[in-house]
Parts: sequence; structure tokens; C-alpha cells
Amino acid sequence: MSSRSAGSVVRIQYASGCSAKRTVVARSPVDDHAVSTGALGALLRKTWSGERDHVLLSTLYNTGARVSELTALKVSDVDLDRSQSIRVLGKGRKERRIPLWRETARVLQLWLARLPAAADGPAFPNRNVA
Repeated sequence: MSSRSAGSVVRIQYASGCSAKRTVVARSPVDDHAVSTGALGALLRKTWSGERDHVLLSTLYNTGARVSELTALKVSDVDLDRSQSIRVLGKGRKERRIPLWRETARVLQLWLARLPAAADGPAFPNRNVA
């Protein structure tokens, strides 16, 4: 490897935040899921839109879905009876089924109960439609 190639590798590692050395990264003693459902949930849940945002963020955290996939999610795309999963339409119009954690399924079920019973309606509407 020439010195020019080695210099490029170092610059790429620096720019991307990656290291060539194998190191153990210390994790924070705070549980990420507890933070997302505890402190964040307490702040958000005071209003209708705050509750919606809490459920939306919980679902994003659980599924790893794209924001665009969840904002397009319809009530009919949520299956809480059989598989506890959601169906999203991603890039290239590819359909994916993503399983949900029990807690996420529970908060989604409570949220959807607050919405009108329109299967083709959005799961996360912009305004209070109840």
C-alpha cells in the first residue's frame, strides 16, 4: 500500500467516524428503551398531538422504519390481532412486514382506539380527528 493510499484511508476513517482499530465501545448504563418510553413519554403525552408523537416515535424506535413509511401508514396496515406487526410500503414500492414489541403493540392499540374507525385513514393523522 502506498503512502498516498494510507493517507486516503485515514482521511476516510476520520470523516466517517470509523476506526481501523478494533476497540470495545463502552455503552451507557442507561437503557435506551427506558429513556424513550420513560422521560420522553412523560413529556409528550400531555396533549393529543404529543400522544400521537409518542406513539410515532416508539414505533420508529421499535421498527427502524423510515419516517416516510410511518407517516403513510394506514390503520389497515396495522395488524395487532394475529402477528402484531405493521405493513409498510418502502422504496421502490416494496412491501415489508415488520414485527412489533409487545409494549409498542400495546401503545399502538391504545392510540388506534382513539381514532375514528376508518380502516383507510392514517394511523398518525395531523389533527385531532376524534
